[in-house]
Amino acid sequence: MGSKYTHVFTPLQVKGITFRNRIINSPGVPSLASNDGCSTPQLRDFHAAYARGGAAVVTIGNASLNMTDYRDESRQIDLANPRTFISLNELVEGIEHYGAVANIEINHPGMHVPLEDACSTVTAMPIGPSGIPGKVQEMDQAMIDKIVNDYATAAYNCMKAGFRMVMIHGAHGNLIPQFVSPFTNHRTDKYGGSLENRARFAIEVLDAIRAKCGNDLVIEYRIAAEEYAENGMHIEDTIEFVKMIEDKIDMLHVSSGMVHVVEYVRYMISPSYMEHMINVKFSRALKQAGIKVTMGVVGSIMNLDNAEKILADGDADYVCMYRPFQADPNLVKKCSRNHPEDVTPCIRCQYESRIRNGQVAGCAVNPILGRENEFPNGKVPLSPEPKKVAIIGGGAAGMQAARTAVDRGHDVTLFEKSGALGGSLIPATALDFKEDLRSYLKWAIRATENCGCKIRLNTEVTPELIEHEGFEAIVVAVGADPIIPKVPGIDRPNVHWGAHADMGLVEVGQKVVIVGGGMVGYECAVGLGREGKDVTVVDMLPVEQLPTGAGPRHESGFAIALLEMANEAHVKEMGGVKLVEVNDEGAVVEDANGKRTTLPADTVLLAVGMRPRKEEAEKFRHVIAECDIQFAGDCNKARIVGNAVYEGFNAALAL
Repeated sequence: MGSKYTHVFTPLQVKGITFRNRIINSPGVPSLASNDGCSTPQLRDFHAAYARGGAAVVTIGNASLNMTDYRDESRQIDLANPRTFISLNELVEGIEHYGAVANIEINHPGMHVPLEDACSTVTAMPIGPSGIPGKVQEMDQAMIDKIVNDYATAAYNCMKAGFRMVMIHGAHGNLIPQFVSPFTNHRTDKYGGSLENRARFAIEVLDAIRAKCGNDLVIEYRIAAEEYAENGMHIEDTIEFVKMIEDKIDMLHVSSGMVHVVEYVRYMISPSYMEHMINVKFSRALKQAGIKVTMGVVGSIMNLDNAEKILADGDADYVCMYRPFQADPNLVKKCSRNHPEDVTPCIRCQYESRIRNGQVAGCAVNPILGRENEFPNGKVPLSPEPKKVAIIGGGAAGMQAARTAVDRGHDVTLFEKSGALGGSLIPATALDFKEDLRSYLKWAIRATENCGCKIRLNTEVTPELIEHEGFEAIVVAVGADPIIPKVPGIDRPNVHWGAHADMGLVEVGQKVVIVGGGMVGYECAVGLGREGKDVTVVDMLPVEQLPTGAGPRHESGFAIALLEMANEAHVKEMGGVKLVEVNDEGAVVEDANGKRTTLPADTVLLAVGMRPRKEEAEKFRHVIAECDIQFAGDCNKARIVGNAVYEGFNAALAL
């Protein structure tokens, strides 16, 4: 019996290629290439996992035209390096061995090459359509001609390596869209001014590729249908531009936003606060405008139910996903077997952004990502010494440890002192806009209940229980407690932990002061503000550094999206103060100069962080052989879901 996803699993024909379904793994950058721009076994295995999991197309992201002259990633594919070609062929075959089609995104970042990495033999600084004194050199005709030829040569080199299709990156503020967009193109020659002129560079690139590579190569063009900047490209402009290039491409990949402008990057990589299927309205508009080229759409398309609807509604011909594949490379295969409930959900947490800090790819809910070479076929190895294992704590870390330990062949019992699995994920998913994390919590509980471990709820574990029942290994994942400031009035009946307000466990008055300007505090404020409460968030840090944990206020898409919600909910902020008292009037705060202010409040909510249950965890350190005891999750240090999942996974590997 086939699946219910009849549109998804209808093959797609483009030129001489048959795509086995309508789901494309869109490009991302795992930072697993070699330092000199070649593919590696790690990169091959990373992409092969998506092919093995059922994707019709697997796309290698952000390959450089010429990494010697310009690069914007530390470890990306260099399409000008002859030594790359054999390794690229291995990469293609590693993907196509599993029935998928290999694709590669060809790109030049233009003016956004970091100055310290602009080691060019052509210019001492980044290049672009328009100059910025001391920062960007305006491209003259010789430079334009060279780059056009570089694109054609790169595409040809990809053909030689075995690629049957390539993606030209015409989106997100890279070089080609820098020419197309009035946001970055201020030229007055034949490459500037009118849209026809601004489109000239893109057209020259596409014509050069077709002339050098012939008609058999499938050309996919990635576009930002909406740049969101006031003087950038908007959907009406994009429709006219696509009409100019439609006969020069075979596939159109619709995205939005700009990666190098923080205010707009959240539309390209949407955090969990933003809508699902964010770009479908643009692919629909292009379709309705009469664009006939085979069209795909990307952007927070979370699952195959989303994809099926998009295809059934005629809003696209194929659907592109990246982060959902990171969360579960087997998502297509699982859905083809009518088991979508088994797919690990993406939580749109942007954990993968760690590559910007010099790390390789990672996923908060898939600890194997980026380590595929360690775990062939996505499987952990069986333990050479199966043990009787106790997992103490049923939060994210404990559940992951239990599932992984079972997969390794251990006899596992998971203990949870409350009446339900989930730990801190339960309060973290209470607010209605935490849908993505809530989906993960439901999946994690179901997967843990079905993994084969024994689960004992309402059980507080003691060292005596561990000894009495003969456990041979332990993973301690007892979590953390909310920090309660020691100030006068903190025990008043109108003072509560913020999470209890999120969960509806306490009564909240009309005027609310939330102490703690991290993500938890701001999320609580948004929830209450949407209910019409008068909410003020206070924190010891200056307002411009809030919310903490989401990245710099004006440099993080996550922070910008959260602040936008807070502003819409009329949340007020006060930074540079600490709570010193709660009294009949409300919350008393004090600034660095000792000035005190009383903020009227019916309710004071605490969101000042979590304190690891180290004392409870340490009780188990010497109960059995110390090398057989692992500690995971918030009992080490209170952090985000990804840390808990990774530590639970690694703890089970170490048993």
